[in-house]
Amino acid sequence: MATALNRVQVTWSSANTVSVAASGTQTSDDATLSSTAWAREVRVKAVTGAAGASGDTLELYWEGRGDPDGDSTNDYETDGTYLGTMDVGAASSTYVRSFGLYGLAQYGRLKVVSNASDACTVSAEITEITA
Repeated sequence: MATALNRVQVTWSSANTVSVAASGTQTSDDATLSSTAWAREVRVKAVTGAAGASGDTLELYWEGRGDPDGDSTNDYETDGTYLGTMDVGAASSTYVRSFGLYGLAQYGRLKVVSNASDACTVSAEITEITA
């Protein structure tokens, strides 16, 4: 069986980056994933502002989308699946962290919740291994 590496850029209103305000939340556009993927991860990059402080974090969630009741309308997960927390506690710094993406939904979006004292610029990419 041949395998391939598939990369999906996560976008916010069609842009590759988004500014997440201090104590704010941003949710990405829908991402379409491969139906033949057998492993996935999401790599998130956060660039902090000048006022970053010790204890600042970003929480990341994956909101899968599917049609569990068969009514031809795709529904998002209510709260999303918690992926993990990124420590972004230094001013004017860049952080990159990968999180396993274990849901099988073929569509979904990334939600970033800031517990930071300053805005962060966030970008993300999903990597899939497909059959």
